[in-house]
Amino acid sequence: MTVHVISVLAAAVIITSATNALQSHGQSQVEKRTRLAFEVATVKPSAAGAPGGGIRPLPGGQTYIAKNVPLRVMIALMYHVADSQISGGPDWINTERYDVEAKAEHPASLEQLHEMFQTLLSDRFELRFHR
Repeated sequence: MTVHVISVLAAAVIITSATNALQSHGQSQVEKRTRLAFEVATVKPSAAGAPGGGIRPLPGGQTYIAKNVPLRVMIALMYHVADSQISGGPDWINTERYDVEAKAEHPASLEQLHEMFQTLLSDRFELRFHR
């Protein structure tokens, strides 16, 4: 099994928001906090022509899976933004589809799983963005 690491740094992905949820004081607290991360995760391109697709946490609060999902959809779901709030990035974030299976060390809340998935996107796809 091969894990492909794709870089988004070649073009910026920008998530825009009408309101800034993080103020400078809150942002510094977030930066100081240890990032939550999955214990183990695999990210690989979906098989060509694979049917269907979806992304969801599995019961038990430890595993999150995505099957045949474009990176743009993952970004929108994990950062709780509308598709229209995402701009920039290479064309493949809309067209290339990925399978992800990620497992946390211990059961976690949905919010914590989303934060772990954000860390996964940042690490595996070198995702960087501005609010």
